[in-house]
Amino acid sequence: MTVKALRTIKYCAIAIIGFVAVSVIFIMFADKDDRPAGVFMRILIAFPSIVIATAAAMFERISQNAVDIKSEDDLAV
Repeated sequence: MTVKALRTIKYCAIAIIGFVAVSVIFIMFADKDDRPAGVFMRILIAFPSIVIATAAAMFERISQNAVDIKSEDDLAV
């Protein structure tokens, strides 16, 4: 259950990063005066999403290992 929730969080954060990357491509074709502020705002959105995706992936791996170890212990007894 926890592993599935963490996997969903990771995929949502990756989706946000993808949407931000596509929006940066679109803003490159927009008005030159709007580029610095627009790119900076997108970096402010993308950086925390990268941190969240990384943390969720790490916690997902740790939780999955714990579930695997518990299921092995349950079978051994």
